[in-house]
Order: sequence, then C-alpha cells, then structure tokens
Amino acid sequence: RPFAELGVSAESGFVIEFQAKPTPSTQWARFFDISDGTTDWYIFLNSGSTGYTSSAFRLAAKDGASEATSGTIPSVSTYFNKWHNFKVVVASGGNASLSIDAQEVVTLADQVKFENVLERIAADEFDTFYLGASVWGSSDGYFKGSMRNLVIIGDTSGKRKQILTLDAQGGEGGSARVLATVGKVLPEIEPPTWGGRTF
Repeated sequence: RPFAELGVSAESGFVIEFQAKPTPSTQWARFFDISDGTTDWYIFLNSGSTGYTSSAFRLAAKDGASEATSGTIPSVSTYFNKWHNFKVVVASGGNASLSIDAQEVVTLADQVKFENVLERIAADEFDTFYLGASVWGSSDGYFKGSMRNLVIIGDTSGKRKQILTLDAQGGEGGSARVLATVGKVLPEIEPPTWGGRTF
C-alpha cells in the first residue's frame, strides 16, 4: 500500500514521476493504473497509440459511477520512440495535470471525480498499482516501450519523497505486470535510478 506509507492525504495530493520511451500500443494500454482492485474506482494514464489518438496520453479517473477524462494531447506521435520525462500531479480540489519534459500538456480543474478518488486513496482504500497494465486485464493490452526512474511523491509540494521498488511479474507476449512496493524514504536526496525494463 504505497500511498498509505507515503502519508497521502486529500489535502496534500500526490505526484508520480517517471521516464518513458513509449512505442505505439493498443488503445487502452497504460503507463500506470491505480485502483481499489475493481473497475469502478481508478485513476490511470494511457500510453495509447497514433491509431487511437482519442485515448493517447489520456488521464482519467472514475469514482464508482462515471469517468472524468482529459482529451488527447496534440501531435502525440512526436512523443513515441524517444525518452521523455512524465509528471502527473493529483492535487486537492479535483485538480490534476500531466507534464511532459516540464511542459504542462493536460490540465484538469475542479474535477469532482479526481477529488473523490484522491479521498479514497488517502483513506487507504486503493491497494492495486499496475505499471504497464490495466485493472481491466489483458483485453486492454500492455504498455510497449521502456520505463525507468519511477517515483511517487507523497505530497504535491515535493517535501517528502519515496522511491518504489518495482517487482516485475511476467505476462504474455513479452509484457509484464509490475507491482510497486514501498522502499526506503530518501529525504533531501535524489532517488536512485532504476535501470529500466523493456516490455
């Protein structure tokens, strides 16, 4: 339960940062998918593909009833096959954003569904974290490309940092589901790098 260990609250929010070199994949493939283990409550970031521009790099949250989502970003194909820095911020009040290479490309304001999901994460009711896979299972496909240096920051001010240990579990077709477990708190220093895994 990494979010409970990080002390995430509805007031503090959280940040997920990672580096990725995505290649075109299926429509609903994910960079990450965080949920309560069901398809009713989740937050995810799609990796998508040029063939499905309506869902590529889409940030979404569902609060039991329906989904709030961002649109796709312009010229998504320019981000494939190159390393980029990704940063997702989920803050209080239902505010969320996606930045790529320090440029904010998605902004969501006053989205009650993101706020509701954050409150459940803060209450330690989300216990599933997939990297490169979906809570919906193999029908959504798997991330294709490479990822490294994944960090979850327990509050949006960046004061508390925690590195996650990534335990790879093999999947079909050369893909993998990766479960994140909390590692050691690293105050005032940069987290160690993770060598990356190509899926």
